[in-house]
Amino acid sequence: HLESHLSPEDVRAFARMGAYESLINGVAFVWDHYYYGLETAKALKDVDLTGVVAPTLQDLSGPGINSYEAEWNATLAIHNNKEFSKIGIFSAFGPHATDTISKSLWQEVCNEAAKKNIPVHIHCAQSFEEYEKTTKREGLSPLRFLKENGLDDLSKCLLVHNIFMTEDEIKSLHPKKHTLVSCPFSALIFCFPADFTLWEKHKKSWLVATDCVASNDSMNIQKELRFISAGPVNKLTYNKNYQEFIHKNKIENLKNLYNYREKELQSDDQFRDPTFLLEKTWKQAGSLHPKCKLGSIKEGELANIILWDKDHPSLWPSNQLRTLAFSDSTVAIKAVMTKGKWLWLANILDKKYLDFKSHP
Repeated sequence: HLESHLSPEDVRAFARMGAYESLINGVAFVWDHYYYGLETAKALKDVDLTGVVAPTLQDLSGPGINSYEAEWNATLAIHNNKEFSKIGIFSAFGPHATDTISKSLWQEVCNEAAKKNIPVHIHCAQSFEEYEKTTKREGLSPLRFLKENGLDDLSKCLLVHNIFMTEDEIKSLHPKKHTLVSCPFSALIFCFPADFTLWEKHKKSWLVATDCVASNDSMNIQKELRFISAGPVNKLTYNKNYQEFIHKNKIENLKNLYNYREKELQSDDQFRDPTFLLEKTWKQAGSLHPKCKLGSIKEGELANIILWDKDHPSLWPSNQLRTLAFSDSTVAIKAVMTKGKWLWLANILDKKYLDFKSHP
């Protein structure tokens, strides 16, 4: 109800604040999927944040039901805007979810995206309501509906949330075409997190993201990584053996549970490996859009750089990547650069790091 009353000016103003939140938390490139996509693109330009904007497309239900044609045009306008591309702003098609889009709209998205080589960003199997509505309408699960109507023809599609997706469906995904995305804290609020351990088990392409400030009190991706690191053992708290101890003081079977935990920790040890965790935000994210390359310091890529104070207490010991994956260390960020331009400088910035005459 609230979203249906938002104006384009509201979205641009609020998106600017979200962009600032991103910058001060060391996020220089974002994927955004919301209403009034052109205004969001303008907000990124206002703040000099780089990213991909997926204007929301809905034709069955939702606040955008009467504006999906305008958002479709906005998607193409952002894609064709050379000024946006030059400053690191790109577009993706943003069909909202399988319960709010029709078969014809999804097929149209797939055809146009394949033709123009534009990625697709969609919320898939994110709620029981979506699953129920889609199966009733189409006789297919959300993922099956997408696959039978063009998903596999896309060169790149980001599938976000994926809570109601079976193991067989996960196994059917293409590791290069389909990228699964988990937003743990958001999923805790509107449903429950997907079993992302299966994504890794079946060697699928997957990433960790933060959904929005409504779900995470800052745009701090490190909070999400800490949740992911504990994912394999979270479920053990609700194991029958542990519950029998909590409620009936029965400890006989608790040792079996503890031994099982140790086995799980060893079998899923990569979930506590800092390099593994950081790659879920750094490694693949920079290659998801064909018009944009970032994530390394190379000619032709966006010069997005975060400058950290290695001597800051939150990064101790500073010679380990573990601190970046597990510590709430955004207070140690001294400067943020996008496109070769310093955007945010901490007050304590030591001038020996930067030549302000070269980088006004």
